[in-house]
Amino acid sequence: MPSQATTVQPRSLSQDALSGLAPLLRWDSGGLLLGCLVLALLMAIGGRKKHLVFGRKAGVWEKLSATRRAEQQMRKRQHNRVTLYVGTPRNRGLTAQLTTLMGQPPTLYVPNANEGITVCGGPGKGKSYASIDPLIRSSLDQGFPTMIYDYKGEQLRRHVAYAVSKGYEVAVFAPGFDYSSVCNPLDFLEDEADSTMAKQFAITMNRNSKAGEASGKQDEYFKQAGDLLVQAVLMLAKGTPYQDLTMVWAILSCPDLARRMLDAQAHGELDVWASISATALTSVAHAEQTGGGIISTAVATFAPLIDKKFLTCLCGKTTLPIDLVGKRLVVFQLDQRTRDVVAPIVATILNLLVVRNLSERRKEPLVLAMDEFPTLYLQAIVQWANEYRENGLALILGYQNYAQLENKYGKEMTQSILAACATQFIFNPQHEESAQRYSKYFGEEEVIIRARSRNHGKSSGTSQSEQYHKRPLFDARFLLTLPRGKCVFVNPAYQGSGEAAIPFCLEVKIPQFDDAAQQWSEEKWDTKVRRRLVDRAIRTQTNWTPDAMKSQLKERFEFVDQILLPMLESSSSIDSVEKYESTTFEELANW
Repeated sequence: MPSQATTVQPRSLSQDALSGLAPLLRWDSGGLLLGCLVLALLMAIGGRKKHLVFGRKAGVWEKLSATRRAEQQMRKRQHNRVTLYVGTPRNRGLTAQLTTLMGQPPTLYVPNANEGITVCGGPGKGKSYASIDPLIRSSLDQGFPTMIYDYKGEQLRRHVAYAVSKGYEVAVFAPGFDYSSVCNPLDFLEDEADSTMAKQFAITMNRNSKAGEASGKQDEYFKQAGDLLVQAVLMLAKGTPYQDLTMVWAILSCPDLARRMLDAQAHGELDVWASISATALTSVAHAEQTGGGIISTAVATFAPLIDKKFLTCLCGKTTLPIDLVGKRLVVFQLDQRTRDVVAPIVATILNLLVVRNLSERRKEPLVLAMDEFPTLYLQAIVQWANEYRENGLALILGYQNYAQLENKYGKEMTQSILAACATQFIFNPQHEESAQRYSKYFGEEEVIIRARSRNHGKSSGTSQSEQYHKRPLFDARFLLTLPRGKCVFVNPAYQGSGEAAIPFCLEVKIPQFDDAAQQWSEEKWDTKVRRRLVDRAIRTQTNWTPDAMKSQLKERFEFVDQILLPMLESSSSIDSVEKYESTTFEELANW
């Protein structure tokens, strides 16, 4: 009794009818409108009932829904209803909807970008080129204020000149580079009583300054006490004539700091808010070992920054725009040669800028793109994604795989980050566990196995049977074999039949015009824009020669020793001013 079995892909009525309906959709056909209505009807009523599972891939109807949502959001330009896109749209309006019906969407629209976007993909798989960079260009095309975290230094070249051509005011914060703008962190504090911003500064700096702190490996007591001490010192420095990090360093490196603060508390010389934060140290003023551990935690945070290369962009008048409205682009860049040194201050300034600009509802969106964001530890990242979306934040987070993210943020926080972002681009993660997690996330689809058998004899004839089976919508092996530029895409606006966030796989194709614009921007950066930024930085940065630095530190230390935190009781401490005079410039950074 021979039999044949065939596997049939699940097809809906609309898919079967689509090819036959195509002639009606030609522009020269008088039945264009009728054809579109019939197609929409087929999509609405098509599809057979699922017997086992409900997973499916987005089709024309879901893409049409997203196109219409995107067109509406781009037209209204609301602060918390943001659409970005991958590739400049070929057409807009009714034409865009018609071409979507014909299976040729004008671009890959990303509606509801304010609900968060994550981009996963291993090195060289198109994570930046095929998603993050086009999303940034779409933000610039629409005139949104934009922030970019540039870990590799490549996005600076790809987008700065392009932004300038669109009328943007551009600033770069890149400690160690000669084109960096100046950002004095103490300018984020309103006054010496601003404990909230001081706390934000302290926590972000400390969490990024020591390996493993994100995973809780540092002693919890010293971690929290160090945060409070840095908070107190920032507030003290803000209340002096020397409102910069060199003053912070002068306070932290002051001998007998715990006893000096205790004396100031006892005589009412400390601001009440600074005094509260300082209690973490003054309460152990007579326990030298414990107090020394707290001070060492704080000192380790700032010591690497007391260097000419970094102080030029951290002291003086702030030139980095801290209120992001209109066409403003701010780029944060890490120097790969000094990554461990500059990452804490870059993370801190970025965090302070986000908090300052998104604590209240904005009038326009603020797009923040962070490729390779696990290279920084941002404790409030989940809060940003969950709470700031309604205030106007459109967050784009790029990472390589689940393991990289979990190593930096821990298991629970990693899950919270991914859950907080509704849109996902999944390129080849080159990591089996990540592929398995995403395969499970996408669920399963139903397939039919039809068997045909032929009987011989008195009751000869042919019979058919159907068996329903399920399989992963996108299995792990499939995800691990995705070529460069191909991804699985999920967005809540791709919806239909009562379901939202229906995924589909596509090969992202960047229009030739966009490629040319990126190449032009890179060329202009190399030949013109970089030089202009360097010239601007020379006019605004302070020239920290070794002698000038030594003089400034001595002046600040004398202020601390004699005015801010004088020793009110006899002490056997050495003459710290003489110690400054006998210390070389190179030793200051390690003192």
